[in-house]
Amino acid sequence: MKATRKPRKIICSWMAGVLLVSLSACSSSPSSMQREENPANTPQSTISECTAATENGFYRSDICFSGGANISYVDFSSRQELFLCNNPNCTHDSDACISYYPFDGKTQLSGVLTVGDHLLAFQQVPSESALPHIDLLALNGAFEKRIAEFKANQKLPHTAMDGSYFTDQKNLYFVLTDTDSKTAKNTLSVLQLDLETGNLKTLYQASSNSESLNICAAYDRSLVLDEIDAELNYSVFSLNVDTSEKTPTDFSFENDKGVSFDSHYAYDIDFSQTTGTLIDLTNGSKTPFDFSALTNQVIDEYGNDINSYVMPLSFTKDFCIIEYDIKDVKDGSSSLLDYIFDFKTGETTLFNLYKPFNKDIMQVEAQYNGLLFIQTDWKVQNTKLDELYIPSWMLISPEDYLHSNLNGQEFTLLPLEHT
Repeated sequence: MKATRKPRKIICSWMAGVLLVSLSACSSSPSSMQREENPANTPQSTISECTAATENGFYRSDICFSGGANISYVDFSSRQELFLCNNPNCTHDSDACISYYPFDGKTQLSGVLTVGDHLLAFQQVPSESALPHIDLLALNGAFEKRIAEFKANQKLPHTAMDGSYFTDQKNLYFVLTDTDSKTAKNTLSVLQLDLETGNLKTLYQASSNSESLNICAAYDRSLVLDEIDAELNYSVFSLNVDTSEKTPTDFSFENDKGVSFDSHYAYDIDFSQTTGTLIDLTNGSKTPFDFSALTNQVIDEYGNDINSYVMPLSFTKDFCIIEYDIKDVKDGSSSLLDYIFDFKTGETTLFNLYKPFNKDIMQVEAQYNGLLFIQTDWKVQNTKLDELYIPSWMLISPEDYLHSNLNGQEFTLLPLEHT
């Protein structure tokens, strides 16, 4: 059985193309990830991953009309997604609309996130009319100020990638890519952006030989970073944002070992033994688990040419998803098989909540009043200009999610009318 890398929501780092296929998943030694004490007179706010959700809703950006992108808002209580605009007669397709960002305007919108009672709007790369930058918006979409602007040869991480941005509500933490215009060589740095003053501070700069640097997780006042050099040597370490102290770990990347991160938890996996340990990085507590019986069952039925993954669930630490990528030896095709795994009992339940459009798992995007907010599919909407794919949503109970029951009201962005 093989252990391979998955995108960063599941495994600690995301890499393009061949690396996703060819490399083993990273693994942890939890004893080396110890809680770090803060020095005197430094902020005590815990760092967490930025999302696009608030207590009552969810924001997103998308291209709904030609020539620009829009910000929309999902209101959980009414089960509606609406353009972030309070004008009932607005067509939402020109810069007269507060939600619309023309591609040739002041911001070529690449995504939005929430921090406290504000929105952050991002332009990831330069355009003809603007440099990469981050704007501060009110929750109703009103522009307040430009917090930071970057150089034309610098690139911000995309907000759609999990683990791209972290915050302690005062600062924003992310990896900036700086490309040398002559050599095309990238310099990767972890930055701290003060959301009030706009001051930027470099907390860590990767070595000149580094090809990849990602923030995997956060706990207390530390970020967990994954660095990979040109020879595919891995380094996973914690970085205290107050002291810039770098604490190495003894993670291993050999013998089918692997680690997944979610919030301040690590899932330390030995795929060769099909066992693992759930670790709370804030206090070091450990919960061992064994999924060998399930793996043996899958092997007995489908053969041993499979890859397995452990996928955290953000809303609970009592369960996870065990996924098997099964290869058909006859035609080389592959298929996915997913199970809900109960850490306490070891019991498993077949999981089959997949988006019909692309067969991806229906991920949990946010939580609201004890319910889970999930994307159920991509819906086709035919317009006069184009065929658009817009997400459909649903709020369901955790129990229904764990038992693959779509028991809720599905809804999408209100119909678009193009002229």
